Amino acid sequence: MVGAGLASHQKSLHDEHNPSQPTLHAHRYDFIVYVELSKTLSALFFSSANPVAQELGYWSVWAGGYLARPIGAVFFGHLGDAYGRRPTLLLSILGMTVPSILVGALPTYAQAGVVAPVLLGLLRLVQGLALGGEVCG
Repeated sequence: MVGAGLASHQKSLHDEHNPSQPTLHAHRYDFIVYVELSKTLSALFFSSANPVAQELGYWSVWAGGYLARPIGAVFFGHLGDAYGRRPTLLLSILGMTVPSILVGALPTYAQAGVVAPVLLGLLRLVQGLALGGEVCG
């Protein structure tokens, strides 16, 4: 009986799939990658003098990107109304791509000190804004 219910639930999920929305689950990709690389990125961008502060700093940057999404939705929603969906989507995709590339080019904490996590945080905020525009805007 449970198997039949599960099969009908899975079928209903597949029936509701809308191919016109390819970013349905892809919009979480940058956050998944950021979480998976937590040990590496926290060691590179935050001071290892205090492990608790290192983790708090790392997850604060993650939360900042996540919390910027609703602001991005409002901003890009307004742009979409004013200029159309296509240019707005292209701008939001650019807002995800450029910061992603720049994260790979950032100096580490050993090279730049406190500037490294600040730059990482700013880039994650831009990504959060852009992601809000892709998904909600």
